Amino acid sequence: VFAGAVMILWAFTQHGRVQEVGLVLFVLSGYCCLMQWRHIVSRSVRLLRNQSALIFHVNVRPLDLIASVSALEVVGLFAAFLIAYTPLVTFDFVQPPRDLLMVIGGWLIFGWFCAAVGLVVAGLSEIFEAVDKFVNAALYVLIPLTGTFTMVDWLPQQAQTVMLYSPLVNAIEIFRGGLFPADIATHYDVGYT
Repeated sequence: VFAGAVMILWAFTQHGRVQEVGLVLFVLSGYCCLMQWRHIVSRSVRLLRNQSALIFHVNVRPLDLIASVSALEVVGLFAAFLIAYTPLVTFDFVQPPRDLLMVIGGWLIFGWFCAAVGLVVAGLSEIFEAVDKFVNAALYVLIPLTGTFTMVDWLPQQAQTVMLYSPLVNAIEIFRGGLFPADIATHYDVGYT
């Protein structure tokens, strides 16, 4: 629903180079990644305090809670992506993925980075109360550094260099590299991410 509203808005405004990729596929790929970023990091705030009843079980450790929340979001949002994407491919609104392994790899690398940030946020939010207020604001401020609304190739050379310092941009470019046709240039460094 969230991505659908943006698709409609961009369809009427003729948003720049999005037409090269296809509006539907561009918005769907960007918003699914953005939701993964926001959900994992925001759910990590005070996670241990909110789920402290589970820690009383001998076999449940704090890391288990963080890992399970992250894994649930990664799998759940990929399922949501597939539920939206499959009918689009079936009815020829979008092309099938160019490289399915690259799509899955990009998604998992994106999730891995989000989980790593969530791990840090979970720890800091248990120590400092202000982290709760800071994280939500920071997630909004950092949206341009996720690569959701642009492709690296569409930016001037200096901006490309700056954007590629963001592991999120690298991961979303990997994801989109497997999803988009081969003639769409993507820029990423798997090792850096």
